[in-house]
Amino acid sequence: ILLVDYGMTGSIAVEYIRPLANKFSMAPYCWTVYLPRLIPAGGVQAWTVVACEKMQGILERVGMKVEIEVVGELLGNSWPVNMFIKEKDESAGPWDPEEFTFKAVGFILIEEGLAFPLKENTVMNVFNHGDGCRDIDKVELMDATDIGNVQESTAKVIVMEVIDDVLETAIAMLKDMENLEIGKAASGLNFKWKKAKPPPSYSEFDCFVSHVDWDCNLYISTIPHSQNMLNIIGSVLDSKYSGSSPSPEDLQWCPGQACIARFCLDKKWYRGEVLMVRDMGKCLVKFVDYGSEELCKPQNLRKKLFLTDLPIQCFTVQMDNARPVMDKWEESTLNFLHKTVVDQVLKVTITQARDPFPVPVSLVTKPG
Repeated sequence: ILLVDYGMTGSIAVEYIRPLANKFSMAPYCWTVYLPRLIPAGGVQAWTVVACEKMQGILERVGMKVEIEVVGELLGNSWPVNMFIKEKDESAGPWDPEEFTFKAVGFILIEEGLAFPLKENTVMNVFNHGDGCRDIDKVELMDATDIGNVQESTAKVIVMEVIDDVLETAIAMLKDMENLEIGKAASGLNFKWKKAKPPPSYSEFDCFVSHVDWDCNLYISTIPHSQNMLNIIGSVLDSKYSGSSPSPEDLQWCPGQACIARFCLDKKWYRGEVLMVRDMGKCLVKFVDYGSEELCKPQNLRKKLFLTDLPIQCFTVQMDNARPVMDKWEESTLNFLHKTVVDQVLKVTITQARDPFPVPVSLVTKPG
């Protein structure tokens, strides 16, 4: 039996089935929606059981309540939508006010490696009816057990800046994915990864610290924007290079060349730049989205580049008014700082506008 007001099917004994009275013969009180900007990972046409179970788990975690943004016309009795869940900010301290953030369900599936974004030309076809998402009505919070109430009320416009930001970065990424392999000129010495975007002056935000260098520069990425993009970049690169073998040209390198490199600890692939070529052909590589450096075997480097339109996802900051006791920072001090802040979430306040990097900031750990 299909329960038309809920979209669920189930087996029901015949003795519990009754004819429907005419007064209840109205349109079903639920709608069918889909996420138009996603395709299943793994080169398959149908969504896997794992992806469906993950989707079910996401919705159950928030009590089957979501916020949606209708982004196109009805297609085959189903509406194309952006879907967002509201989650409590678990990084807040015990004395901080309770805060909530919106997260795109599609991006959660991408982060988990269960989906990939569609190419830009497909995305833009969806948007042809409107001038960006600011002019598209966004449907109020819906409950899976009471969706009919939505039809009886006027949909409210929910202004969520995060939607514009997510779509802007996704489309920039998708533009590059349409032609993943860059040409010879771009893969040579002249190609450089796009510089990181500077943060707004005198802004305050949460960040993730990935590295501390010998000059006491901290490499940070913003939360949640850059962290979400890093997850997407990782999923794309792993899907392209996992299990791959190097070509003959992958074994020859020069300083300054951009590359895709495999990190020795987690065996995953990241965007990089060759800093130095040493004996036996080993290369000192900087992982540009994190700031860390590692000596890599040429067998673990690739010259075909992906996601070349995306800027570097981390940038450098320095603690304001912090200076070394001597002319240079002592290794023991840097080791202590590394243990204290790397892989931690910090609250950052930019204290002075500066271009280029590093940016002077004040840092506070989340517990305070």
